Amino acid sequence: MATKTLLDLCIEQKRLFNWNRLGPSPHGWQNIYPKFEQQTGLHYGHKQVQNKLGTLKRAYKTWKELQNSSGLGRDRNTGGVAADDTYWIPTQGDTSSEQQTHGKPPPFLEELELLFGHTPQDRGTLLTTGGVRESTPTIGSDDTPQEISEDPHSASAVRNTSKRTSRDEVVDSPQKKKSASMEDYVKEISESVAKRCERRSREQEECDRTLQILEEDGIMEGSELYCMATYLCTKAANRRFFTQMKTKEGRLNWIKFHLEKGTK
Repeated sequence: MATKTLLDLCIEQKRLFNWNRLGPSPHGWQNIYPKFEQQTGLHYGHKQVQNKLGTLKRAYKTWKELQNSSGLGRDRNTGGVAADDTYWIPTQGDTSSEQQTHGKPPPFLEELELLFGHTPQDRGTLLTTGGVRESTPTIGSDDTPQEISEDPHSASAVRNTSKRTSRDEVVDSPQKKKSASMEDYVKEISESVAKRCERRSREQEECDRTLQILEEDGIMEGSELYCMATYLCTKAANRRFFTQMKTKEGRLNWIKFHLEKGTK
């Protein structure tokens, strides 16, 4: 059913913290639209999907206000509000949902309770040092559909929620991942710099060892063999080969081999 699918997708976004005091955040809606169309096969416009959720929200808020009205009881058979028949006689021009349903709970009450039973104030998206928190869209802005933002029940419910000390229901949300501290970043950078310095130090030691071996082998600085050896040993692999050779003859033959190979 399309309604159940829409509510489930909204619950998913609320648990992912893509939610604000009016409903799904702009990012949350962008996640809902394609999934709703994919799962239902219905090609609804964005406004249609938003208005559908707004209608469900108004029905829930209206029913919730009736639960808190003084002088009204609870019908154990229907779960609705128990009141004298005269209470439900509509006044002129009154076509509100409570008059039409006699205070019965709206469909998908459990899902609506999870979404709108208690909506914490949106704190935005928390980032690490240097990040920017996502702003909460204002009522009637481009990010908030006009049909929903002008809902009087929704606006009054938000104000009343902030004043009440008790909660209608608490939604269990997954624990947020702990953001890395500045100390962790500094430690990571320090380790990276230390590794780089260690690598450069090892390369310098290998180059110094290469020059020492050339001197010990009696290869004159500036000679053709000397220049070829230093050129070859600019590469780390060649330095290791050269410094690990056991004999002077082996090193000389290695240099001459590359020298003759380069002249061919």
